[in-house]
Amino acid sequence: MKMQKLLLGCLLAGVGLLAVACSNVNDAGGSDNSGVTEAVSPSASPTPTTETTSTPTPTPDDMPPIYDVPEAESVIGTRLCERYQGYFTVGTCVNSTTLNHPRIEKLILEQFNTVTCENETKPDALLNQSACVAKNDVVVMFPQRTIAILDWAQEHNLKVRGHVLVWHSQTPDWFFKDGFKNDGTLVSREVMLQRMESYIRQVLEYCNTNYPGLFTAWDVVNEAFEDGSGEYRNSYWYQIVGEDFIRYAFEYARKYAAEDTKLFYNDFNCYIDSKNNAIRKVVEELIELDLIDGVGMQSHLDVDFPSVGDYIRTVERFSEMGIEVQITELDVTTTGSDEASFEKQGDYYDRLFQFLIAYEKMGSSNVTGLTIWGVADNYSWRSSQYPLLFDAMLQPKPAYYGVLQQAQ
Repeated sequence: MKMQKLLLGCLLAGVGLLAVACSNVNDAGGSDNSGVTEAVSPSASPTPTTETTSTPTPTPDDMPPIYDVPEAESVIGTRLCERYQGYFTVGTCVNSTTLNHPRIEKLILEQFNTVTCENETKPDALLNQSACVAKNDVVVMFPQRTIAILDWAQEHNLKVRGHVLVWHSQTPDWFFKDGFKNDGTLVSREVMLQRMESYIRQVLEYCNTNYPGLFTAWDVVNEAFEDGSGEYRNSYWYQIVGEDFIRYAFEYARKYAAEDTKLFYNDFNCYIDSKNNAIRKVVEELIELDLIDGVGMQSHLDVDFPSVGDYIRTVERFSEMGIEVQITELDVTTTGSDEASFEKQGDYYDRLFQFLIAYEKMGSSNVTGLTIWGVADNYSWRSSQYPLLFDAMLQPKPAYYGVLQQAQ
């Protein structure tokens, strides 16, 4: 319990320190385009392997009890983004709902230095069907809820990861059809490539013009491969354009993105061999064409799968390609909300960050950014499995201390 008391003493002492905001985040959901601004342009899992690397593992007594710290404000002064400065940025995702809660907003500003819109920069949020039909062309319109998030991030000097340009999900079916109509037939490859370029151009030029320097990276293509086989996902992008839709997406993104904006391929379950091999093959081709800067690992994990060793070895494999790796959507689910479950979850977070830092120090990995996918459990898309660092009362969980102890 001595370590517990020492850690709590350090944290509580931090309350009196100067609370300089380290970062902000905001995001919104839905696909309504009310209050929009038109874009303006200048022109089957494998069995987890046993962890074999020897690593000190904290015992339950090493971690502060879940409810010893009554309010999230008690961890002021610990700011995760500052603790990991020199290794990688530490961000979170937000939406318009989370930004309506002052305590959550305060917690975001205290802990993180980058943000990702959970839904508000996805295609279904930015595409306006009625305008597309009327113009018979692609029309990108930024809704007010998206603008509010980007304005908020800019105001608080937070950097933003753009998510996502080309994706099979949350892209309306009518975008692939003749006349942009729900009952239209699928368009030709040539037309679809024109639409892809137009969409990417309008989104990036709007951001470049209205928010210069705000976006540090964009997920250009998301989830193009199947888990079990590593084959291309049979999406409309693949059906209409073919395998090279990924290359074209990166060509257009490189053409219109700001010079200092990094371009990423993003996917989940990257530690499954068949999927990892498929991703690396395409990434190698994009590297040769100087079209890609890194791979995003979504990282929706569980305390029982994958093993930390398997996960970190995947980070290493991507890093060996000479590109950046960003952990883009990290959360770790657990089986219950009891103390034992949260302690097991805290241990997983602890070991994960321990390995990340060790590999960074050895030069075996090139992680430049890490985004925890949400702030508190009740605002997570996996809320029933309590995956985040803070609980529904905004109290820090053992997961938070597991991350923090590695930083200290």
